[in-house]
Amino acid sequence: MIRAALGVSLVLLGLYVLTSPGRIDMVDGQVRYEVARNWIDRGRPVVLDRALISTGLTVKTPGAAYGVYNAAASVMAMPMMLVSRALPGHGAERDRFLFAMVGPLFGALLGGILVVAYSMLGVSLGRAVAWALVCTLGTLWWPASTTVFDQNQHAVWLLLAVLLAWFAERRLDRMATPCLTDDPARLPDMDVALVLGAAPIGPEGGPNRYFEYRLDAAAALWRAGKVKYLLVSGDNRRNDYDEPTAMRAGLLARGVPATAIYRDFAGLRTRDSVLRARSVFGQQRVIIVSQRFHLSRALFLAREEGIEACGFEARDVDNPYSIFTTLRRYPSALRAYWDVWLETPSRHTGQRIAIGVDPPN
Repeated sequence: MIRAALGVSLVLLGLYVLTSPGRIDMVDGQVRYEVARNWIDRGRPVVLDRALISTGLTVKTPGAAYGVYNAAASVMAMPMMLVSRALPGHGAERDRFLFAMVGPLFGALLGGILVVAYSMLGVSLGRAVAWALVCTLGTLWWPASTTVFDQNQHAVWLLLAVLLAWFAERRLDRMATPCLTDDPARLPDMDVALVLGAAPIGPEGGPNRYFEYRLDAAAALWRAGKVKYLLVSGDNRRNDYDEPTAMRAGLLARGVPATAIYRDFAGLRTRDSVLRARSVFGQQRVIIVSQRFHLSRALFLAREEGIEACGFEARDVDNPYSIFTTLRRYPSALRAYWDVWLETPSRHTGQRIAIGVDPPN
């Protein structure tokens, strides 16, 4: 797949370069080039060419003039221009030529990315290559990739972000699968289950099914004798919004005694809930309760923090409330990797509470 993607990109790059004018063919491209050149030569993203300053494509300040375009198109060309400067015989014309080649380069990258994306979706390699070529040669993508317009750069970065988010979510799900079950009998006995919060009221104004199903699962886990205590973690950043207390009330209604329920009022995000289960409530081993798409992320975060965790799947919602509800798991998966990489701390700490020793809060 990678070889095919690379081959498609190289073929497209050659074709786009041969069919491009090889120069900056519009005045807005000249402005972006001027910004890139001065950024490299003078350390400032300014426009000094008086002819360009008078075009209306700059913003004048008392100290300098700046291009009206975002910096991305200039920044993306700067590595090419630095290569030009590193080679013998450097000149302004070669700088402009390499600046003009950024469009063909990004246009060609899309072909390779599409091959990878189609393959990850289960399309055969031959069909993936064919569809990638249709998209890059049979649409306006071809002419757009032979100019200095920067729209193709935006499209490539957007597609890369979508692909990375999808891959991150799929990878988390694969890693979590061996430790997920909806059968309490398959889970080890532990002292505590961490029940992840959700809004008690759904978008349509009735009970939130995600919320209700998580409480059903948590109560079933407790009744099966797999855990002694339930740690319900959710958002209570406002006085009029209290997920943990609503979760406690729901569990009491399901027959779980108050002595078995502890509340974490600062579980603003999944990462906060996981980190605080260890740092505030002293847990190194937990069963985490939520829907599968949520558990895969929570288990990853827990294991990266050295917490022994397995997941108990709550029933999923048959018809999600909106497309946003379905899609949000993908950027959330990407953010989970980001948080682990940056070692993002929980937003709140708090006094330690020993579950089973200190009285429930």
